[in-house]
Amino acid sequence: MAALARNRYYQWYLREVEAGQLELPEYDENEKGEIILYYGEVFCRVEDCDKANKRFSATNNLRTHLEKHISIDVVSGEKGGRASQKVIDEAVAWYKGLFAGAESTMDLSSARPSPSPGPAGSPRLPPLVSPYVTPKTRSPLPLKKDGTPHLLNMRRRAESLGGSVPCSSCESKFDCCKDINKCDNFLLFDCGALTPQAASKPFKVLKTT
Repeated sequence: MAALARNRYYQWYLREVEAGQLELPEYDENEKGEIILYYGEVFCRVEDCDKANKRFSATNNLRTHLEKHISIDVVSGEKGGRASQKVIDEAVAWYKGLFAGAESTMDLSSARPSPSPGPAGSPRLPPLVSPYVTPKTRSPLPLKKDGTPHLLNMRRRAESLGGSVPCSSCESKFDCCKDINKCDNFLLFDCGALTPQAASKPFKVLKTT
């Protein structure tokens, strides 16, 4: 999953699902009735599964878990090798589509999700964000008395944590650190109850016949 390691939508997916703050859509199925896994998925989306918020260490481990569910058939994954750019692009579009503040730049009307591959190599990366900070090392998000982000302190702290102002997603320093749905630097902090807005409708890749 190296190709997604620095994608901010993927990082929000990991954080929010594990915290129980993001509800994932149902699985898409192919023409054989097999459920399709996107590259990098590590959470079970089977309805009422008691492990819905358990983060599996790899997609292949998630696949093993899914195969234990009754009446669940999973598309076979590729063994080894690098993830193709098409597979990565489809996954990035899906993770972006989980959040209402995301605007997908891809037209997937003619694309069918490809089976999730095995361990990834190092193809061209999707849009980059500031270095991901693990939960144990995240600092609390600097806040003002009214509970809103303290822009000046957040910008200063972001740079000391390895981020940049502006980040790769904000056009200018003036815009940076204002919108959690857009700015990469929020990933550097423990944001508490402040989270990106989830999409109101499940994101689905349009399929062709």
